[in-house]
Amino acid sequence: MLINYLKTAFRLLVRQKSYSFINIGGLAIGMSVCILILSYVFFELSYDKFHENPDQIYRVGVDATVGGNTMNLAVTSGRMSEALREDFPEVLENTRFSQSGTQDVIIGEHKFIQDDFLYVDSSFLNVFSFEMVQGLREEALLHTRSVVLTEKTANKFFGERDPMGEMIKINATNYKVTGVLKNVPPNSTVQFEMLVGMDINDQTSPFYGMNNWGNISMYSYVKLEKNADYKALEEKFDDFKVRHTQQLIDMGVHFDLFLQPITMIHLYSDLEREGENSGDITYVYLFSAIAIFILFIACINYMNLASARSFKRAKEVGMRKIHGAVRPQLIRQFLGQSIFFSILAFALALIIVQLTMPLFNDLVYQDDMGTNLFSNKFMLIGFFVAITFIVGILAGSYPAFYMSSFSPIAALKGEKVRGKKKSLLRNILVVLQFTIAVALIICTSVIYSQLNYMQNKDLGFKGEDRIIIPFRTQALRDKSEVIRNEFKALSNVEAVSLANSTPGYGMSGSGYFPEGGDENNPVIIYNSTIDDSFIETMDMNLVAGRNFSKEFGMDTLAILINEELARRHGWDDPIGKKLSVNAGDSVPRIDFKVVGVLKDFHFRSLLTQVEPFAYHYGESGHRTIVLKLNKANKDVALRQVEEKWNELTDNAPFDYYFIQEMFEESYITYIRMGKLFTAFTIIAIFVACIGLFGLASFLTEIRTKEIGIRKVQGAGVMTILKLLNMDFIKWVLVANIIAWPVAYYYMTEWLANFSYAVSLSWISFALGAVLSIFIALITVSYQSLKSATRNPIESLRYE
Repeated sequence: MLINYLKTAFRLLVRQKSYSFINIGGLAIGMSVCILILSYVFFELSYDKFHENPDQIYRVGVDATVGGNTMNLAVTSGRMSEALREDFPEVLENTRFSQSGTQDVIIGEHKFIQDDFLYVDSSFLNVFSFEMVQGLREEALLHTRSVVLTEKTANKFFGERDPMGEMIKINATNYKVTGVLKNVPPNSTVQFEMLVGMDINDQTSPFYGMNNWGNISMYSYVKLEKNADYKALEEKFDDFKVRHTQQLIDMGVHFDLFLQPITMIHLYSDLEREGENSGDITYVYLFSAIAIFILFIACINYMNLASARSFKRAKEVGMRKIHGAVRPQLIRQFLGQSIFFSILAFALALIIVQLTMPLFNDLVYQDDMGTNLFSNKFMLIGFFVAITFIVGILAGSYPAFYMSSFSPIAALKGEKVRGKKKSLLRNILVVLQFTIAVALIICTSVIYSQLNYMQNKDLGFKGEDRIIIPFRTQALRDKSEVIRNEFKALSNVEAVSLANSTPGYGMSGSGYFPEGGDENNPVIIYNSTIDDSFIETMDMNLVAGRNFSKEFGMDTLAILINEELARRHGWDDPIGKKLSVNAGDSVPRIDFKVVGVLKDFHFRSLLTQVEPFAYHYGESGHRTIVLKLNKANKDVALRQVEEKWNELTDNAPFDYYFIQEMFEESYITYIRMGKLFTAFTIIAIFVACIGLFGLASFLTEIRTKEIGIRKVQGAGVMTILKLLNMDFIKWVLVANIIAWPVAYYYMTEWLANFSYAVSLSWISFALGAVLSIFIALITVSYQSLKSATRNPIESLRYE
């Protein structure tokens, strides 16, 4: 019996090539999208699960409240994890580390610029099980002058040479290579290229200050005993907090500690200092839903075409029933045919996946994401069985049950198969397809509108053509004024200034006591130190008072604030107001006087609200230099700057960033989302149009005689086109009416997540309508025009 079913399915495949191609092609595209998105979903869900016993590893987070301002932080005091291990027996191991920016690395006569440093304590490899390929895990980080490299970095520094025991100089300190790790997996929350030993308890270490409970700047992790209840441990943190931070509590600084399972951080955590490698479970759900929708559209195509063509198989059904076939046998036959098509589609889908996986990896900013998706043969077999049977049964169920219900006499006469119920179902399925497609068009339009808004909104300064060059070493900082003056003389450099940090780069906050505020509880205010030309270089706007100026002495106690700081503290006339800071125990506070107010500017991306900000004045020791380049000769300017830099710094690595690009990097998640939505929208429309084309071909074929009669009676080509096309266009309009409120609701919810968002525009909805109608018209008009221009004599002879 099975062989007979397969023979029948194969004959159908050969005899009805167009029908088979449309069905198999549509299913293959739907399956391939499903496989690609599943690779993304599996990858996102796999984060940090490669560690041994990942369910025992937790990150310590803190909600820090200072002066009524609460910060939800992924970092803690450097003292935190060690104190947790000492106080709670369920904590087996602890580790802490500090992220470092780009550093200059010197090996012999060679200089390198290296990103992704971690300064770690000796227990780092006891908590995290990154795979060691050289060296001993237990000893690699025992000494503070040790460094462990990844294979990639070891090859970069030493080539084919054995790196073990080699010396590396970082910031004038020598470190010995004591280990080499396999490259960090891309699905790791903790990313690095080098591990550099540190000891925050060593008073001679630059990290000694991080041992202070008030210095919140280190990532802290703990490893709990097996089956420990981390929620029960969190309940003990109040007493722990009092024991260790009472002095800070007395100063008005409060900490609420919590633990985060390492396997939940990537998708569920959204803390400050989270790091760049963070995801969002919302997008996992969203793209999973899109995969299901596109596969559903492909299944609808199959159902629609199979039910539309049922009259051509009616006589076959009638003959089989007359010869003794019962309904269950016919159902199995039609489902078997559907599963056969599904198997062929799956094979084609795997080829499509192989061809498109590199492009998909680029879209989601991951490398080789799908490499291990089917590395396990049992997973491949299981997935193959699941998707082919699910799709085969889902797509073939309605045609199988519908066609098997024909009575043999009615089937042989062709009476039942052209009823209104079947036409209604086909129309409903067309509406469902285009509802999904229209909703995706609208959502894609809104996403790009929001992205365009964020990328082009006035930030309160000009970031275009401004570059930042960090001073990586103290020696460079000591020469900052000399470097600034030399850069000023370059013909294609229009302005130069010095700053400790700039918008988008290295902002930090400190505790201040604003005039008129609580004298006992400081408030956190973001701040930086700049020279007197910074405001002009960045094209910031003063709305009151003056800029820093040498005409007023050194302006060391002057301060510039933004409008938000003045509003936050109720200063209607902020000029002359004081902001005070603690200078230390038994030392009077230092009072800074407001001399100017800047129009609000975004020192972080538009994903956050403008916050209070203050600028101090300083002429030397800055960490960065900012240059405004000649827009017309940007490339020439960069070459001039690099040549002068090499001359002034003895060929120190030339490392620079465009300020505008740093802000745009904050929107990578949304850029990726926009690209993915665009791709999925195109695919959804394409799959829907494949089905619409096939359906239009078949339905115009059914109406061939009717069209011939109408033409004989005087109907023109446009009349026939209108008649045939309106049967489809009216259902596309219905799909728009359904899709609009759905898209409106979800896009309103999505935009509510932004601090600054566009308003939903009618243009996005009009775009959905115009595009869907235009695409539907193009799709069906070929068949309609073919039928409308056919010789009516041929049409009347058609059977």
